[in-house]
Amino acid sequence: MKEINKKDFFDFCISENMPVALFREPSCTSTLISCFNDKLEKNNLNNDSKGFVFAPFSKKNADTFLIANDIVLQEKLELKDSNYNIILKKYDYYLKELKDKSNLSKFYSYEKDIHNYSKIDFCEIVEKAIKTINDSKAKKIVMSRTLKVPLDNDFDIINFFEKLCEKYPKAFISIVSIPNLGTWIGATPESLISIKNNEFISTMAVAGTQNYNPKISDYYWDEKDTHEHDYVVDYIKDTFEYFNIDYIKENKDNLFIGNIVHLITRFNGKIDKNTSIIELIYKLHPTPAVCGVEKNFAQDFIIKTEKHKRAYYSGFLGYLNLNNSSKLYVNLRCMELIKKYSVLYLGCGIVSESIPEKEWEETEKKSEILLSVLKTKFYSK
Repeated sequence: MKEINKKDFFDFCISENMPVALFREPSCTSTLISCFNDKLEKNNLNNDSKGFVFAPFSKKNADTFLIANDIVLQEKLELKDSNYNIILKKYDYYLKELKDKSNLSKFYSYEKDIHNYSKIDFCEIVEKAIKTINDSKAKKIVMSRTLKVPLDNDFDIINFFEKLCEKYPKAFISIVSIPNLGTWIGATPESLISIKNNEFISTMAVAGTQNYNPKISDYYWDEKDTHEHDYVVDYIKDTFEYFNIDYIKENKDNLFIGNIVHLITRFNGKIDKNTSIIELIYKLHPTPAVCGVEKNFAQDFIIKTEKHKRAYYSGFLGYLNLNNSSKLYVNLRCMELIKKYSVLYLGCGIVSESIPEKEWEETEKKSEILLSVLKTKFYSK
């Protein structure tokens, strides 16, 4: 079996109009999953689903996709059915006759109107969230904004992916590119759920943010951050207890990614084999880390108040039933590729103690996770 280059095979999938996901789990090697376009499932997740899932923040305004694991490329190429030789022949032909001489990777991209927030724009919606919380209509609301950044002409998505992998070894790095939808890429530190052998489960509460300081070993978390974090912890506890999951909650800890530090609490447990995994996922998602408390009110408030559509930002992505494991991550520190632009999605948790200007600063700091690697001529930090 000859070695297959993942960059070339990614480009081949795009040339064949196939959906494709390329991802790297923390401290692992990368995996590519693809399928023929007629095998791309939409809004049909169930406990037997197998493949890479890409789900939105809200099912009300975007579809959930499942890229069936017909083609899996890790150390070697694996195909689910009898198309092995057909794929290899097409791939060889692509390399010889169709491969772009520029060697720049292609991806699906479509025109889209995006609101590019000013500081005033964002502070206004944060103030609305604070007022809503102070009026006792919610306890926490996570607000977000967009940042539109032109791409350099020589931008290569696979090179960018590889640089993210190198810089953030403990993050889940991903590219998802789907025909008629578009392309997203991200470096998220947050796991939504991990299940092994349909029995052992883990998740995490991630909320509370401050700047990383190499001179500090013991970070102090103020009342605002602790308050924000505890809502997520309580929500996960309630969800696990609803499903009668026997779990252990670890002590609060620090989670580092790039230039920022998050407050994290990890959960590990054991589920009954009759538990519906999909029901559990949607009971968890979206957690107060990306939505708010109470969930339904906060989600409706976000959809009505934000000046952009989140789509897949703060949704979830990852694989289901691959090698007896399912691992889903929250789609954070991510950007959508729209023709010659990247659109970054940036959020922060709002509670009664929040100060709009500081929340803006937090989103600015989070933007550097991707921008420091992107390093276009329009951004030079």
